[in-house]
Amino acid sequence: MKKFIDILKESNYVIDLSATKLLEDLHPELKQVLDDDSYPAKSKISAFTKKTRKMISNGEDTGLENDKPKKGSSRAVWFPKQEKEITLDGQKTKLHTAVKVAFPGTLDKYTGDDRLLGEHQNENESSYFHQKHYAVLTPSDNHDGSLETNEHGVLAPVLDHHEDGHWLEMAKADKFDAKRFREATKTEDMPKGMTFKDFSDVLLDEHELSKGNDKYRTKHMSEEHYEKVLDHPFTRSVIDFCNDTQTHPADIGHISRNMGIFRHPVTGKDHPVILDYGFNHDTAKMYNKARRNQMDSKYRNYY
Repeated sequence: MKKFIDILKESNYVIDLSATKLLEDLHPELKQVLDDDSYPAKSKISAFTKKTRKMISNGEDTGLENDKPKKGSSRAVWFPKQEKEITLDGQKTKLHTAVKVAFPGTLDKYTGDDRLLGEHQNENESSYFHQKHYAVLTPSDNHDGSLETNEHGVLAPVLDHHEDGHWLEMAKADKFDAKRFREATKTEDMPKGMTFKDFSDVLLDEHELSKGNDKYRTKHMSEEHYEKVLDHPFTRSVIDFCNDTQTHPADIGHISRNMGIFRHPVTGKDHPVILDYGFNHDTAKMYNKARRNQMDSKYRNYY
């Protein structure tokens, strides 16, 4: 797996890291590089990369868990060591976070857009609408940076972000666990909770029905059970989220990639959450356009 610093070097992408709040726990020498206005924007990231490499080679602590991020098609994710301090429901607490940074993927040069696909995804995820209505921790109406619990939230909350989508900082969630999902979805009507498969199947079949098609994933279910899964608060909230944001439910049905379990830092309660939710209808069109342009380019080069 490529190191994050190597990804940045290869991408030659300018990220205005000096404006971030999320980097407060970095080594002071790294912060000094980011805050040094003598570096123009285009060379600042190179200076930051050089300093990071030097520190890692010397065995110094950079403030990151490691220099090998998780890497997707358009965003790299790395994890600060220190927990982030927040005010939640009027109480001071801390939680671990994940930082998603946009970088040029293989499709970016085929979009015809000056902005990166990862930037668009970060912008979608950090939008006020997403966070206020569907995150499990929502911005307080006090507008003081504090957060409030949303018992019916379905999104991992974004805690900080770059205004142009260069990066965002999200609450870290545990890897998806089917048993914890079932425990977290217990209700009076479903005292044993629901399985992720039943939830996913009902979600996708409801989408088929909305398009005038027949449901086919849930033929094995009784109508009574189908209705219980459909009426479950988590299912309803996810359906509302998909409808309100033009997100295809298939993008949620991948456990390993898009779902996790968030443990509330105050109550200790488990909340199933969607981790990657920036891929809405508009972003999907951009990806499809880029793939077509990429294929057309290969076709032209072939002949």
